[in-house]
Amino acid sequence: NWDKLNTVTIACANFEETFTGKILKHWCKWEVVRSDLNDVLDFYEYPNSERVTIHVLCDKKWSRTVADKKYKSHTVYEEAVRRVQNHIGNESYLYTTNKSRGKLTGREIQYNPHGLNRYMNETNIVALFSYNPMPWQVPILNKLSEICDMPKDTLAKAFTISKFIEPVFQLCTRGNIRIAHSKKPINLYVPDLRTAKYLIERYIPKGKIDTSLMIEVEHDKKPK
Repeated sequence: NWDKLNTVTIACANFEETFTGKILKHWCKWEVVRSDLNDVLDFYEYPNSERVTIHVLCDKKWSRTVADKKYKSHTVYEEAVRRVQNHIGNESYLYTTNKSRGKLTGREIQYNPHGLNRYMNETNIVALFSYNPMPWQVPILNKLSEICDMPKDTLAKAFTISKFIEPVFQLCTRGNIRIAHSKKPINLYVPDLRTAKYLIERYIPKGKIDTSLMIEVEHDKKPK
């Protein structure tokens, strides 16, 4: 019973854009205000971020459907893995992918790895997972958005941020970027351009986006 509480302080990188944030604000009618504790944070954006290069792997919004599309003699996902491993070479790297995918040559860590600090020596990090709303979930999320007088796609977008884009951010910040004074170059490999822009706009302002590894996926032909 939330009425028992006068205030609740939530500590997280992003709240209002997430699925939980949207539900609590628009469905449960929470009033969301900035905490005074923000004034004692060490930073809002990662310092020394000019050493970060974000490599985009696909020219379409990443999903399991896109990843399983045919690319030459294999799939888009397999091509992404090939390009990443060729680019990294013999260096070590962290990665996360969906459980249905096979193991890669790097060190796999858990999905949504909040709070893990034991990988701060790693400078190569690969995000190849996908968690988007299922087709049957989308109309439900759209209807819930309309009930709360929000734009129709609000909750579907919030679901994607919570399940996909924010976990990519959490994965990408397990490595050497956590050592603010380090000068080591960092390479982040992310599935699509929207994810790269999200990282640049919110957390890694001086990072560079590189599209030289991007796979051009054949677009579906419209039916007659």
